[in-house]
Amino acid sequence: MGVAVEQQHITRATRRTVIAGIAATLAQRPLIAQAQQRDGMRSLGVLMGAPATNPTGQTFAAALVQGLAELNWKEGTNLRIDWRWAGGDPALFERMRWN
Repeated sequence: MGVAVEQQHITRATRRTVIAGIAATLAQRPLIAQAQQRDGMRSLGVLMGAPATNPTGQTFAAALVQGLAELNWKEGTNLRIDWRWAGGDPALFERMRWN
């Protein structure tokens, strides 16, 4: 197995882990999600440590949206996603984490 193939395998595994973790969180917290409901939509906050222009961050964001769509959570239809990008700044990440 070449290095590129191994990295691709790790990226896919990581993506699946992220999606599975979010799906599990959504499944385990129906009461909290209901409390956040407005206009029939649920809200999900996503805090990314990278800048919004970071290709890897965009790949993970796209994988999240795709994984949620596979579980019938569609952004703009029944799900509102609040994206926040810390731009690689640990201090900004920490402040955004609590807001």
